[in-house]
Amino acid sequence: MSATSDLLQEIREGAQQLGIAPTTLCHRAVNNGHLVKRLENGRSIEFGTADRIRAYIRENRPKADETTEAAE
Repeated sequence: MSATSDLLQEIREGAQQLGIAPTTLCHRAVNNGHLVKRLENGRSIEFGTADRIRAYIRENRPKADETTEAAE
């Protein structure tokens, strides 16, 4: 897998965990709702942008006790 496809997978999984669309995640993380489509079309991004997306996912991921409460 390439770094781009790995990042796309992380975005999709993070969006699913947060209960939002991948484009919404990118808009909130780096103010770029078109980023997912651009990555899918083979464009690359700077490392800093990828780091900001990963940080957003990490910082906004539901805590374990929040997910068990929601399931009850």
